[in-house]
Amino acid sequence: MACSLISATAFAQQNNLFTAYTVADGLAQSSVWDIIQDKNGFLWVGTSDGLCRFDGYTFKIYKNDPKVSSSINSAKDNRFFLDKRQQLWIASAKGISLYDDVHDNFINIYTYNGSTPELQTENEVYGEYGGFIWGGLNGYGFIKIEVNTHRCSQVKLAGGTDISSYLNWRKGFIEDGCIFGNNSNGFFKYDIAANKIVQLNTGLDANVINLNKSEALTSTATRLFIINKATLQVSSFPLSLSGSPQQVGGVIKANGSEVILGTTGGMHYVNLQSKKVVNEVNDLNSDQKGSYSYVQCFFADRSGNLWIGTNGDGLHKLTYPFKKFKLYKPTNGKSGIVKSIYAEQGKLYNGYFDNGFDVFSIAPPLANNIDVSKFGKGLRNSVYGIAPISADKLLVYVNSITASGVYQYDVKTKKAADITLMIKKALPGHSSFTTDEFVFAQNKGTELTGGWNEYLFSINYSNGSQVIKLAGFIEKERISCIFKDTGNSFWVGTYNGLYLIKDKHTLNINLGKKLLVKTINQDADGNIWAGTVEGLYVIGKNGKIKHLYTETNGLPNQFIYGILKMIITICGSVPIKDWEGTVGMTINLNFLPMPTGCSQTSLILALTLKLLTGNYFLGA
Repeated sequence: MACSLISATAFAQQNNLFTAYTVADGLAQSSVWDIIQDKNGFLWVGTSDGLCRFDGYTFKIYKNDPKVSSSINSAKDNRFFLDKRQQLWIASAKGISLYDDVHDNFINIYTYNGSTPELQTENEVYGEYGGFIWGGLNGYGFIKIEVNTHRCSQVKLAGGTDISSYLNWRKGFIEDGCIFGNNSNGFFKYDIAANKIVQLNTGLDANVINLNKSEALTSTATRLFIINKATLQVSSFPLSLSGSPQQVGGVIKANGSEVILGTTGGMHYVNLQSKKVVNEVNDLNSDQKGSYSYVQCFFADRSGNLWIGTNGDGLHKLTYPFKKFKLYKPTNGKSGIVKSIYAEQGKLYNGYFDNGFDVFSIAPPLANNIDVSKFGKGLRNSVYGIAPISADKLLVYVNSITASGVYQYDVKTKKAADITLMIKKALPGHSSFTTDEFVFAQNKGTELTGGWNEYLFSINYSNGSQVIKLAGFIEKERISCIFKDTGNSFWVGTYNGLYLIKDKHTLNINLGKKLLVKTINQDADGNIWAGTVEGLYVIGKNGKIKHLYTETNGLPNQFIYGILKMIITICGSVPIKDWEGTVGMTINLNFLPMPTGCSQTSLILALTLKLLTGNYFLGA
């Protein structure tokens, strides 16, 4: 399994706030041996007595039923691997199985026969190579399974080398036709083509990770070992870990130069350059001071959350630190109630209640305030909506009790033109509209979607002229926000909830109660983020709630007015290859070393390379 990259420093700085999942929450058993996320986003958790599938809310438990051939052969001590087809292979204390996601059951590929007792030690699936799945089994040796036919066979090594008595096959990886890992005899390298194994007999029993192009890494509780994958030359340095741990279980790569070790004494962040322990978390439970958590495994999910499996203490989640917010305060020290936000070309526009709007230059941080009460007679200095028309023009919705309107603002000349009457005239039969509530969101190019009371309409700008058309309505509702997702469906927030308009059909999304939805956006995984007056909802592709963020789990204020996703890419001489396909990287523009040939502006505008981060600006 490929090892995900996470930001250890970022995790270390967020006060180690863990979410615990125990037997009381539905976990099958309290000792967790491995964790993985499948193609559908489900989290699989292998325990000492029950295989669990977690959807973010509930655990579904799978166990062996001798009367049902499609039940898993053993639900004890499971380890996981996703192949190139995203099929889930599962090693257990009694063999290897393949999950059938169509029928929600299992194909048992290999099971120890009746004469071989179920072993209470570790089996492993190492990966896929040459059309086969490769694993290591206790008291058996290497097994290879043909991916298409599921035929399996025991690997007989060249020269008569016998490894059938080897135990404790720890998690490793396959690279360039070689398997790297640890077993009861220490670190090994198995060359598949040559059919030969080299065993270092180091006595190591921790997981092995693929550190970089040339090196693998593993550890004991007292020394960390870096092994050259070609020559098998070993370098090491001593560790001084608090809690006097006796054993290392899980190991995971962190941000570039750091790894995290899971031991009988907790979690230990180690910097490979300084060869020092830079942070430690001995207890994952804040209410058990002075105790130690036995950490056995790690997994970083696609959202960057770090999941931690323990021996006897259940499953824990260290939420990726999108809960840590940078505050953009009003530049004039007045009202900070943010009613609208928009960003482009390195600038962030914050629209306030009774305080106009600020224009922030994100890097370097500069700002100036625009007083919108000067746009027209009788206007209040409150901005409830900002959206782009072109590279140098914005639509600004100014809300006031006595006078409100939609204005076209030229960011170069700093002049505003009132287009409110133009919009009203373009919608005949709806003259009763007022501008008490007006929302708009950019679609593509020069087209905007607007919302007024229960009506949706489009505004298309081309050659300096506007074409406005009625686009639909949500009966007996009052639209508060609109968002067009990557599938060209509309998500509409109202004073009573959230709606999805897809293929001319309207679906009411169940939030559990009637809620005023103020803002909507979409992340890189296709999840919809909806900001309400009672927190921030994350909606999955199935239309169901995946998570809810409130003041109890990180938000400074759970009344959310705006969510803005900002995509940033790296250009120039940054080693992109090392970062491709990774998740959970945090880039702080104020501290990011600038690549050769890149300015701060080009950093944000370089949209051709593959490293993307999804940072969110939230107005509260």
